[in-house]
Amino acid sequence: MTFSRYAFPPAGGARIGLRALDARASAFLERFARAAGWPRVETLRGTPSIRISVSPLKTSSAGDRTCRLAPLDSASEFYCHAVDLTMTIGREIQKRGGVFLHGALAEFRGRGVVLAAPGGTGKTTASGRLPRPWHSLCDDMSLLVPGRAGIIQAQPWPTLSRFLDGGPGGTWNTSRAVPLAAIYFLLQAAGERVDRVGPGEGLSLLVESSEQASHAMSRGLSLEERRILRRERFENLAAIARAVPVHLLRLSVKGAFWKEIERTFAEKPRRF
Repeated sequence: MTFSRYAFPPAGGARIGLRALDARASAFLERFARAAGWPRVETLRGTPSIRISVSPLKTSSAGDRTCRLAPLDSASEFYCHAVDLTMTIGREIQKRGGVFLHGALAEFRGRGVVLAAPGGTGKTTASGRLPRPWHSLCDDMSLLVPGRAGIIQAQPWPTLSRFLDGGPGGTWNTSRAVPLAAIYFLLQAAGERVDRVGPGEGLSLLVESSEQASHAMSRGLSLEERRILRRERFENLAAIARAVPVHLLRLSVKGAFWKEIERTFAEKPRRF
């Protein structure tokens, strides 16, 4: 019997092929694929850059490109498995220069911005307040990858917390990529203002944000494997910090913060 197979194309030319190995894994993968907007395929034609199998066995997945699902008896089973699959994908994409950031992704006239902040500090609210022609693509995690032309591309990722404890869920188009114009770290304030930060401070902020989004990635790894993972992520973030402007965005509860962002759009996306 053939179980579910899906393809996910992160920007930059890589292609991820995902396949389920049994009926239970197939049901999970189908639900995740609906949330992520992945197309189902009959066969994984060609040679995917990355092959990930979704398996029902509970064993270590370190280095074997397998997301292994632990049996769980709770309303949050899908959420836990979705985190595991996200981290498995993240490890493979990180090897190719990509990272996850804990930030909302929005598009303005064909260019992307990430609104980064820890949970509960306003990025979801800010993302929901953006008026047209702005488009909110996701409100929690964003995937950043180096594009073929040397420009950082950003892609939305499902808000996994919306599946926690039987939550409302949702759908996102994770295959959609936009050239990243800038990253804004949100600070609550009495009024709106954008401050450009230097490369050192910008890299420090990026490292913290990526760690928030990827902390579960090191689960089950040895100390040496964790060290390699952190170094790899740091090098990817350093390249991104050189290519993409990083700002502090001070915003109030009701202010038109997006107008401050638009004023910084005179800068074109930079190349590596």
